[in-house]
Amino acid sequence: MKCINRHGLPRRMMAITAVLGILLAPQALAIEWSELDADVRAVLEPFEQRWPSLDEQQQKQMVLGAQRWAAMDASQQENVQRRFQQWRDLPPEQRARLSDQMHRFRQLPPSQQEQLRATLQRYNQLSPEQQRRLRMQFKNMSAEQRRRALRRSMR
Repeated sequence: MKCINRHGLPRRMMAITAVLGILLAPQALAIEWSELDADVRAVLEPFEQRWPSLDEQQQKQMVLGAQRWAAMDASQQENVQRRFQQWRDLPPEQRARLSDQMHRFRQLPPSQQEQLRATLQRYNQLSPEQQRRLRMQFKNMSAEQRRRALRRSMR
C-alpha cells in the first residue's frame, strides 16, 4: 500500500523531489566560471578549480571582492595587501575578537555606525600624544565611567 500525503502524492515521490531540489538548487543558482568578466576571472584565478564547489553566496562575495580589487589603483591594492598581512600576523584570539566586534558593528543601525565612524575619525585626528593620554585616561576609568564616556562620545 502506498503512503499518500495530504497533497495526494506518494511520500517516496515527495522525498525524492526534496532531495533532488536540495542537490540541484545550488548548481542551478551558481555562477558559471565562464560567465565572469575577464578582470574578475584574473583576480579569482587561484579559485578556478574550487569554483563549482562554492555555494552561490560564497561566489557572489568573491565576485564583489574581485570587482572592488580590480577597481583599485596600485597604491590602494598595496594598502589592502599590507592590512591583510597585518591581519594574518595577529594571534588567532585577537582575530576572533576583532571579527566578533566587526560582526556586532554590522548589526548596529546605520546611524550608530556613522556615529562610531565619526568618533574614530575624531580620535585619529588627535596627535599621538593626545591619543596616548586618552587611552591611559580610559584605562584608569571604572566600567561605569567607561560606559558613560562611550555614550557621550556617541552624541
